[in-house]
Amino acid sequence: MRDFTDESTAGTAFGVLGEVNGIGDLVSSLMVGLLWTSFGAQWGVRVRRCGGVGGRLVDGQRTAEKRQEQS
Repeated sequence: MRDFTDESTAGTAFGVLGEVNGIGDLVSSLMVGLLWTSFGAQWGVRVRRCGGVGGRLVDGQRTAEKRQEQS
């Protein structure tokens, strides 16, 4: 984080990062909990699995692009 901010604002940047991560965790947990309660455990797990696979695909694409740029 310090690479992207000034030294004087690094603490605030870390705090904002933590807040955004916390909000994302809350929304994700609420969504899976709602699915789990409404449709059963399988649906909650399936949606989380799809999210994980989707995130991995995006991460893999970015990694491939960075490797091409470095070559």
